[in-house]
Amino acid sequence: MLDRCEYKTYASTFLTEMDLTVYAVRKLISCKVSGGLAEIRCAAIQCQKVASASSSNMVSRYFVSTGQERIVTIQIEQIEAGILRLRMQKGEAIDESSWPMLVRPPAASGEFHCEETSEQIKLCGEQLRVYISKFPFHMEIHDNNGTVLYSQYNDDMHSTTHDRRRGINEAADTVDPERIRASYPAFEVYPFGFVEDNQTGDLCYTEAVSMEYDEAIYGFGESFSRLNKRGEEKLIWTINPLGVSTVKSYKPIPFFMSSRGYGLYLNSPCKSIFDMGSYFFKAYTVASFDKTLDLFFIYGPQYPHILKRYLSLTGMCRHVPPKWSFGIWMGRNCYHSRAELEEVACELRKRELPCDVLHLDWDYTARENGFDFAFDESRFPDPAQMTRGLLSQGYHLSLWQLPYLRKGTPIYQEALRKGYLSSPPPGQTRDLDDNGIIDFSNPEAKAWYQKKLRNLLQ
Repeated sequence: MLDRCEYKTYASTFLTEMDLTVYAVRKLISCKVSGGLAEIRCAAIQCQKVASASSSNMVSRYFVSTGQERIVTIQIEQIEAGILRLRMQKGEAIDESSWPMLVRPPAASGEFHCEETSEQIKLCGEQLRVYISKFPFHMEIHDNNGTVLYSQYNDDMHSTTHDRRRGINEAADTVDPERIRASYPAFEVYPFGFVEDNQTGDLCYTEAVSMEYDEAIYGFGESFSRLNKRGEEKLIWTINPLGVSTVKSYKPIPFFMSSRGYGLYLNSPCKSIFDMGSYFFKAYTVASFDKTLDLFFIYGPQYPHILKRYLSLTGMCRHVPPKWSFGIWMGRNCYHSRAELEEVACELRKRELPCDVLHLDWDYTARENGFDFAFDESRFPDPAQMTRGLLSQGYHLSLWQLPYLRKGTPIYQEALRKGYLSSPPPGQTRDLDDNGIIDFSNPEAKAWYQKKLRNLLQ
């Protein structure tokens, strides 16, 4: 379990360090359009993160150009009407990565109508138009009515950065003015590009997008804060929160919907951070610690349309949970006896408080056996009768369970003897801490697990 201080350390990344190289996409070099795919080569200016005086009493972090550049490749694909895929990777090509978070390999469809001038490229799809300024590089996505849905934040004319580039600074800059003009001085967010940790070589791709003053954000999977995530930072990395009272999440999902009429899905199983204006109010940022940035822009404009298109990428539930499961739940960590659980059930009805589900957390099994898929009948006698009684009061029962077996317990020894525990990676021990993990790739282990669950639930 992580407390507040430990969580901050756990959630922190190398982006807060100083010994970094920042590559900001700055200039479009070429664009090749074929059908519904646009492949773009860009120059990203190389910057070092340095400290420089921004006033008489303050030091700011600057991304200062070294004068060097790196090639990055960007692909924009029209997957279907209303869905654009934006990928970026350093170098001359984008790797065809695996797609574990998609139901099928996405492919470009339809055609882009491309219009190019000396300053801009416009890609017109079925429902969306992409405007790309060549220098400085800037990308916007509009609907067919001309409404701006998505606008990168990288050159703000009303910012300290713009003043620094023009040589306006309360304190004397310690960096050469020519380098400042080609840099991101006093920039508050990481721009569209990527960051390398000079010590470890670790990589992070970043995107920054302007926000409207009244823009609302919804999504990111299971979360226990307010519905509108505007003003929050969301760590997309699974943690066992042991409750519902912190920012930690059992089931984070790298997807959100904006009140501007679109959704954004990051196709990556790696650690990522979405800062939706928790620090800087003019833009949200995406930081993906993967080898490629892979974003899906999903147009609605209504929320049901966004969700339907999102599900076309990631898949839908084959079996929709029963209606009661979407009702009001009551649980604690934990109910330690049948008497305690039934007392709460009666008190809820007595006070006329709505409740559809009572959740039993881990302590309903025999403590000395770990979790063994069976009620401890010394504390929960006759669980079938208990369940029928709760159902007669209008309650459904939810039972906590997990596929970890405590080492040394009878059920662990049974699984070990039958070969139902997962094999460890090379050089590692079999168990996670003091637990064995059921091997669900083994059909016999899967059937054994299902039988244990069936006995428990029946």
